[in-house]
Amino acid sequence: MSLSTPVQAPSGRQIYFHKAVKRFLDALPAQASVKSSEYFKILLEVGLNQKFTQLRHIQGDLWELRVDAKNVKFMRYLFVARKGVFYMTNAFKKQTNDTPRREIDLALRRATE
Repeated sequence: MSLSTPVQAPSGRQIYFHKAVKRFLDALPAQASVKSSEYFKILLEVGLNQKFTQLRHIQGDLWELRVDAKNVKFMRYLFVARKGVFYMTNAFKKQTNDTPRREIDLALRRATE
């Protein structure tokens, strides 16, 4: 998997970003990028805590982080969580109620690269 340098929290948790997620973040308007960064920091602080309502378990070790900014709604980040390390595998703008199967398959494929 083409990963970035990890972002690490004092808790010891880390986030790695796939290059496609980095491109998605770079293409966002500033406000949406800032909002996404805020949620990544919360994820690093609290982990997979059920009180973090922006998280949704998909299957196995695959999770979805929901981010809505004022100017960009329905951003979704799929990631794999393994031993306090989060691998952001893909990001997209959601357009339906269900997470598209192709996005789940892409996330799982990238997680095994």
